[in-house]
Amino acid sequence: MRCLKSFKNILSYLVYKSLIPSKDGDDILLQFKEFLDKVVKCSFSDFKTLDHKEQRLDTFLCQYFSVDKEKYRKLWDIIKMILILSHGQATVEREFSLNTALEVENLKENSYIAQRMIIEAIKEAGCVLDVSIIKEMRISVQCARQQYLDYLECQKREKMEEQ
Repeated sequence: MRCLKSFKNILSYLVYKSLIPSKDGDDILLQFKEFLDKVVKCSFSDFKTLDHKEQRLDTFLCQYFSVDKEKYRKLWDIIKMILILSHGQATVEREFSLNTALEVENLKENSYIAQRMIIEAIKEAGCVLDVSIIKEMRISVQCARQQYLDYLECQKREKMEEQ
């Protein structure tokens, strides 16, 4: 099977880049083979007729993985990783696209700008794994919680001044 060979290559790459432990690679490959044999074969017509324009791949796959979450847990983690890396959508983990998430009313302009900046930085680097983590980024992450609390306090003060 071509998909099995491709998946082995993906796992080899993830092990090589130390993104997954080598001992997990064999377990994940076994889970993948079992998923193909037990799930995909039984629902082959659904997989064959999937319209990528009508249904998101992560949502489609989630309905099959959610049936037996624990059995395919490691495999589903890898599938999510692949989807996130290939599409640059960290929100795949929550099963909705960035564009859909941006339509949510409570998403502030700063969040929208920050998400777009992150996507552009990843595109410029070529791959999420190639983004260099510099000292300033680490410091910013360490200070993020306090910055957020300061921002909330400022918003609260502005709201009280308006009233």
